Amino acid sequence: MHCGTRSEKEFLYQVLGEVIKAGATTVVIPDTVGISMPFEYGNLIADIKMNTPGIENVIIATHCHNDLGLATANTIEVPFNHHFTIYNFFE
Repeated sequence: MHCGTRSEKEFLYQVLGEVIKAGATTVVIPDTVGISMPFEYGNLIADIKMNTPGIENVIIATHCHNDLGLATANTIEVPFNHHFTIYNFFE
């Protein structure tokens, strides 16, 4: 997935559900444009957790770019409020 923050949520849930069904053990939710605010990114991850079939069986990882200086804040938002594994790429 190129940028999870710009995808339609229903499409995102469907694609993630399909890759989980196909055997994925980790899904990465990227903000490759680096423009999401921390509360938006945290809410997106929470929405994915609530609406994606099988999500409880995989690791949810993040991938945040730093175009507007928000990568650290977005990365911290996710485990701080939603208790997920994080992976980050500062660019």
